[in-house]
Amino acid sequence: LFNVLLFLIPVFAVQVIAGTFSDSVDQATPKAETIAETRKTIDRTFEALAPNSDGARAHWAQLVNDQLSVRNTSAARGFLLAAPQLLDREDARAIRAAASDELSGSADQRLLRAALLFLPNDVRNGYLESARPKGTELIGASVTDEAASDDQESSDADTTITSFPGADETTFIDPIDHMTRPADFYVLGTIEDLANNSRAWLRGDRRNTVELKLTGLAMTGDPDLIGVSPKRLRQAASVIKTTMKSGRLGDNYARSLRQRIDLVIRDEVLEAELDQALSDFAPLDVRAERVRAAFGASIDYKTAARLAPEFNQIGRITEVTGPKGALSLLEHAHSARDIRRARLVAEAGGDRTVALTTLIGGKTLSLTGMNLQWSERTILLVMALAAACVALILIVVSAMLRLAFGRPVAAIF
Repeated sequence: LFNVLLFLIPVFAVQVIAGTFSDSVDQATPKAETIAETRKTIDRTFEALAPNSDGARAHWAQLVNDQLSVRNTSAARGFLLAAPQLLDREDARAIRAAASDELSGSADQRLLRAALLFLPNDVRNGYLESARPKGTELIGASVTDEAASDDQESSDADTTITSFPGADETTFIDPIDHMTRPADFYVLGTIEDLANNSRAWLRGDRRNTVELKLTGLAMTGDPDLIGVSPKRLRQAASVIKTTMKSGRLGDNYARSLRQRIDLVIRDEVLEAELDQALSDFAPLDVRAERVRAAFGASIDYKTAARLAPEFNQIGRITEVTGPKGALSLLEHAHSARDIRRARLVAEAGGDRTVALTTLIGGKTLSLTGMNLQWSERTILLVMALAAACVALILIVVSAMLRLAFGRPVAAIF
């Protein structure tokens, strides 16, 4: 019995730890409790990185301006949203108060409007200019900014607040509503491009084989059979293709992806299908449809379905943080587990995560909160572990008493 308990106690302990401290990065969809814990961890990290109160506002404005200078609007927005953690207590309190006074928009939109008032005019206008939707012109309206001054109770300086075309004289269209919507990211080209690249591949240009297969999978694969929505599949393929072409994807993860994509569309199968599709001359539109059918017939959907969780994760990261945010997170991923971590921190922090990545790099992926899971099974395991420990203690005590007094513990009690 003593030997059996020595074996069972570690087994029960491992099961209890695995069941209680359930790391949500191993789950397809993070739970709300774990997202909340991760958000707290991200906020605490920002607070730890904040400078002394004397130069907090200037440092914060410089962080925003630095990201605008490299056209990383997602990171600039993240630093604006992290203003309560990066500024001193008085400024943080003022920003929260200004955000609470707003009546429209989400919590992040209200916080963003409030934080913009604390930026210097040139940085604020630079942000509004860089974040506005493409193809629109800014229409200025002069208002008084009372929150941007450091020492004065009020300021007479005029600040340019912008709206977009379409507003009449009595309606103000808030640009923040447009700026907080991540744009779709699609760099796969058209089906005609796929046909031309396929013909070049068939003739011996095999330099971009994986990118070609990934494009064909996203453009011709059946989303229902793969298990990913069309939008997420296209966005995930676009992000992966971009990181691969730019060399920003980790070597280990890039190698793993290439191997799995090669299994989804095997060279010999694709070559045979394309050879048949492009065997005779045809107009480009006809050739494109033949190539579409060739790729569709080359896909091993059972193998492709195994990639669905990662495509879903990467597509969701792109939805939450935008394409540049997704690229900055993916370049620190070295495994599928890191992709799930990136999904969790992106879900918890949004653009804050992108901003934090510019400061601490890949350490951002380790800021995942732990979620305590007390299921009925875990409670039973805890009880079994406690009973086994008590039984082991009694056996040891009984053995010691037998050695000391020649009687078992039952005879003593």
